Formats: sequence, structure tokens, C-alpha cells
Amino acid sequence: MATGSGTGTAATVGGTTTRLDLLGRIARRYKAYLAGTATSGSTTTVVDTNNLSEPDNYWNNHWCYITSADSADPEGEERLITAYTQSTSTLTTDAFSAAVATSDTYEILPCKRGDIEAAIDTAVRRAGSSWKVYCVDTSTVDIGSDDYDYSLPSDLVNLVRVRVRGGTDEAWEMLPREDWYVTGTPGAQYLQLISARSVSTSDTVALDYVKRLTELTADSSVLGIGAPYEDEVCEFIVNHVLYDLHHTAATRGGDMARYHFTAAQNYREVADEIRLEAGSAINSAVKPESWSRSLG
Repeated sequence: MATGSGTGTAATVGGTTTRLDLLGRIARRYKAYLAGTATSGSTTTVVDTNNLSEPDNYWNNHWCYITSADSADPEGEERLITAYTQSTSTLTTDAFSAAVATSDTYEILPCKRGDIEAAIDTAVRRAGSSWKVYCVDTSTVDIGSDDYDYSLPSDLVNLVRVRVRGGTDEAWEMLPREDWYVTGTPGAQYLQLISARSVSTSDTVALDYVKRLTELTADSSVLGIGAPYEDEVCEFIVNHVLYDLHHTAATRGGDMARYHFTAAQNYREVADEIRLEAGSAINSAVKPESWSRSLG
């Protein structure tokens, strides 16, 4: 198959919720969360006279995660908090590999940060079956003689519409549906043009499409689904993660097992209800009746 080529970058439309936003919301609802900047410290202490004011022992058995330390140790390390003293605003922890210094930033979490991140990834994958992200890919088409196909983004699930224009000073025109179709296999799909009557060499084509939610690989990674469904998706993710965390805690047994088991059931029911009501919702910019489903 001769394949047209293009240059361009797909952009998600709307949505600003990051992994860090989700992590904070989850931690607060699970138990407690605090982010601050150390005013001093050592390998076994974090002092923050500006933010730490809770009663003695309040932060015991939480986890302290160092979010930044000038890109040096102990950045990215987390340790169990074994004691907390209100009068000196001091967290005592298991030993970090290097001393916590003034201006290092930290978080206090109710459980290991990695456990929350992994649970967020699981929830995002589950959400992907009901919610999709709306994207626009604008590329310069290079179509040779009798070459009427164009490689589609590998993450495309549904191609909604195709628009074309000859220059930036021209208005976008909708490419008639009868002039194109999608072929290929998931991850290697093509926009197949019936003929070149609507597209010329060096024209710009804009692809409006939807993709699945992808895992959030960094604190700054954006969920990106946009209004009006982003709040709905976030609530599903938060409740699903809280189910995961409480269920894990319940399986460990102990005096709080019954509480964690009940909480896990409640959060799971809420998450399932949110997803059930959402159905196969998609960004409101896309009208379901106009979808053209790809092979993905």
C-alpha cells in the first residue's frame, strides 16, 4: 500500500486535571494529605514551621515523600513517619539516603505514593472503556500520483470527521463522508481517500478523532478529557482508587479490617454507579450520530 505522509502533532481538546491533582484528592479522602516546604531537616527529620501544626503524633504511620531536593538525594524517596512533635513542627522518619535540607519540598500521604499511583493507573484503564479523549491532528498531506491514503494516529479509536484547506488563510472545508474511509488494523490504520478530487498535494488535513485515556506517567500528566465529562471521570477514578486502597487494607486484617471492607464496598458501588450512568459518554464536541467508527 502506498502511504501518504504528514507532519503534525495531535492535541487534546480541554481538560486540566493532573495526576498530582488526583493524588491529593484521593489522599485527603482516604485519610489525610499535606504538601509543604521544609524549613530544616536531617536524614531522619523533616521540619516545617510554616505548615506542620497538628497535635502530637497526628502524622504517625503516614508516609513522607520528598518531591524535590534540587534534583539530588533524597528527591523521590519516601519514608515512614514514626513520630511527630507539634511544638517543634518536626516529623521523625526512617532514614533517608541524604539529609532533608531547607527548601526541599515534601508530601505527607496516608500510604505509599507508589500504591496510589498504581491504583490511579488501574482506574484510568477501567475508565477508558466508558470515556474517550477528543483530539485534533493537523498535518500537511504529501500525496503523490495515485497515492490517496494517509497514516492515522496510532492511538485513534474513532475518526469523527476530516477537514481540509489549501492554506492558513483559507477556511476549513469538511471532506464529504463519501470521499474517505478508514482501513488497516488497530495501531496501523489509514485514512483512505476515494480519489484526490478533494485534496491536493501540500493541502492541510485536520483529523477530529477520539482516543482512549492513557496512564498518567508523571505528576504533570494531564487527564485531558475536557468538559463536560472531566469531573465525572475524575470522580470515577477517585472512587475506584479509594476502593482499591481500602480493599488492600482490609485484606491485611487487623482491628480496622471491617471498617476498610465496608469503605471498599461503598466506594466500589459509587464508582460503578458513575460509570453506569456515563455509559459510553464522549466529549460534547462530538455528536455520536456523526461518528465514523474505525477498526480500533
